[in-house]
Amino acid sequence: MKWRIVSANQLVWHCWEDECLLYNDASGSTHLVGAVMAELLQRLEVAPKTTKQLEMELASVLSSAPLEITEWLGQTLFQLKDLGLITQTSQ
Repeated sequence: MKWRIVSANQLVWHCWEDECLLYNDASGSTHLVGAVMAELLQRLEVAPKTTKQLEMELASVLSSAPLEITEWLGQTLFQLKDLGLITQTSQ
């Protein structure tokens, strides 16, 4: 299973330093995300990715231990799914 942005055309970004505001045009919701979560979402805008692919890509951004990245990523992906920003796909 891969994760993907619900629709890249629905997100409007405004970033500064280490935070970003995301406006989801489909839901009318605005979300404040940190730099690492923004990096995660931006990588998913490029192409759908598996959790393992995201772990490997984010390992270079995060200075955490592999287990910490895995735990954070698992929680974050489902949090973003609950917010309606990402979804899972079989493709």
